[in-house]
Amino acid sequence: MLWLELYIICCSQNTCRMFPSLHQVLKSQVTFHFAYFYIITFVQECMFLSYFIVGRLNQCCRSSSLLWRCLLPLLGRDRDVAGGTDHTADSFAEFFDKKVHDVRSATAGLPPPPISRTASSSLASFRPCTQTEVRRIIIQSPVKSCMLDPVPTFLVRESIDLLLPFLTMLVNTSLMQGRLPASQKHAIVTLRLKRSGLDPTDIANFRPVSNLTFMSKVIERAAASQLNTYLSVNGLMLRHQSAYRKKHSTETAMLRVWSDVD
Repeated sequence: MLWLELYIICCSQNTCRMFPSLHQVLKSQVTFHFAYFYIITFVQECMFLSYFIVGRLNQCCRSSSLLWRCLLPLLGRDRDVAGGTDHTADSFAEFFDKKVHDVRSATAGLPPPPISRTASSSLASFRPCTQTEVRRIIIQSPVKSCMLDPVPTFLVRESIDLLLPFLTMLVNTSLMQGRLPASQKHAIVTLRLKRSGLDPTDIANFRPVSNLTFMSKVIERAAASQLNTYLSVNGLMLRHQSAYRKKHSTETAMLRVWSDVD
């Protein structure tokens, strides 16, 4: 009567809803061996899937962004929110240009914010980066590319030893001059709905997402690294800032609030 026990177990776990033919298969003792093999295969596939998911989650380590990127498809929240629209590129450009103009007009006559205290030190200029620093920034950067990049990012990383002197010179020249090269000031802009379900005919429901070139991000990270170091060394970082700061994510703020409530 083992086939009956298997049948009861499968029915209790709603397995028959996933495999409609399994209900009829298990009724026959003649096809028991086939049903047994069917169930074992199903269990093995579930175990393989669980091992795969656990492996993907372990690769995220302690990175919240990578963890959510892996979890969103499992939770069914990776839906496309690009939305179809009849708006043109010119209409989007005019709309966002007007938004910027309205903000500037509304704040043009306001006095500057009061400054309660000033820092005793100043960051007059950026220092040149070493090849080791530029190499670390490139290796630690996500392997993402933009259509404006002359070569894909993975090729830059694979040829890092050959390109490193040139890339270091490009980063340092930008830092010393305080500006990006003209070729790095462009971006591929994609319009996406602010959230799923909004009316795509209303242009105000879209937000622009800019895909920047890889080298512009490398230069940005080099400048941000020096700026964060300067702010930390001189004690200019806000004590309770819990975003855009290493080891101080929004989870830190949540834990502090939880601790204060207790």
